[in-house]
Amino acid sequence: MFGKKKIEAVSVLDLRNYTPQALRKISSIQAVSTILLPENPSPAFAEAYADITKGAIAQEVFAPMDKVAQYNGLNVLGATLPEGAICLCNGMTIFRRAAGEKHARVFLSGIGIAEQGTGLVIENLNGMFRELDRDLGHLHQFSAELRAGADLLSRLEDGAVIVVGSSLFFAPDVTPEMITDKHLLFIVGAVAVCPKPLLGTVQANSIVGNMVMDEEAYEAFRKKYKV
Repeated sequence: MFGKKKIEAVSVLDLRNYTPQALRKISSIQAVSTILLPENPSPAFAEAYADITKGAIAQEVFAPMDKVAQYNGLNVLGATLPEGAICLCNGMTIFRRAAGEKHARVFLSGIGIAEQGTGLVIENLNGMFRELDRDLGHLHQFSAELRAGADLLSRLEDGAVIVVGSSLFFAPDVTPEMITDKHLLFIVGAVAVCPKPLLGTVQANSIVGNMVMDEEAYEAFRKKYKV
């Protein structure tokens, strides 16, 4: 095993250009979301790849060199979705309708939210995917942490969808009616934290990657896990 390398904890590992000789220099692959492999691997490639020790691999994708599109973090995809492409989505991905286009092959690691009527099929899912019962005509994106108060919510349109890449914190001046009267929907990558009287309303009107909790529970969580 001397001289061989270990590959660990990467999002996407592209082995399509590797030769069988290069593969034999890899001893193990661990904790990888997606491994890209040649569309038609040679017998020598397949044999060398099979000899590598692997663990915690979410998905293996056999793909041509010119058909892979990779998206990391918070992305909104729709009209620009490459026709017939293999889309590797890592993080939070919002899918809009793309009328008249052939759907891409989507491999999702993380959170995926689709606009009503996309007809999107996720070929491989490592995380959570939901198709909404509404259009995304009023979509508001915040890539980082957001603190939402009454002033912000009062300026949102009816039926607005608020996407937060990190955590969402509600201010004490937010009431349940500010959310329910406008039919607001919150999509949150990490945690949503709110005053205790708001907890049920936020739970009913949000899609959250981790959890919804009141402020007291969040403080206890922070102290326990030192976050």
